[in-house]
Amino acid sequence: MTYSIDERASIKRKIAEVCSSQIAEVGLANVSARSVAKGMRKTAGWLYTMYEDLDEIINAANSMTLKELNDAFSRDAADQDSIPAVEKLSAFANSFLVFARSHPERCAALFAPMPRTEAPHPALETGFRSLVSHIETPLAQIMTDVDNDTINATAKTVFTALHAIVSLNHRSRPAYSLDDAVDDQLHSFVNAIAAGYAGLRLSKLE
Repeated sequence: MTYSIDERASIKRKIAEVCSSQIAEVGLANVSARSVAKGMRKTAGWLYTMYEDLDEIINAANSMTLKELNDAFSRDAADQDSIPAVEKLSAFANSFLVFARSHPERCAALFAPMPRTEAPHPALETGFRSLVSHIETPLAQIMTDVDNDTINATAKTVFTALHAIVSLNHRSRPAYSLDDAVDDQLHSFVNAIAAGYAGLRLSKLE
């Protein structure tokens, strides 16, 4: 069957939605081309007339998760223009934790090691860049004498560290299953890095 460009785009989105739903339900490790095809009531062969391979489908599903995450951050950030930079960082961290608790498997899938396809979903890298930009803004207010490249690199490091703390709340880590413990660690970390970077800035000015 021949599909129009719009029909193919709609079908590909539906495939990604099915994949995302399966990730949420059973975890990325248990999602396969066969399971996604079954969810579409199609064969795996048909699936590959739409996508190059399973990695590309997962990239598309992850792009949807990134969009939801960025939309949540953008909504939360709308009321944060006038608050101190450290509170902005805390708000970002809290939003990330809330999202991860609501979508633990989808959030974990964003950072799961997997080979990149030759043509990754175009929204994937854009989504990650947007996530980092939410951290760059408050960091730039703390590290006022630092160049943009360093701010960007620092924001990526901070985001990676925040994800590591948030991942402690995943159900696969029973030793850190107490919500309050993760909340405290996240809050302490944000305050520590903010004070540390601010201290480095001040020491350079002295």
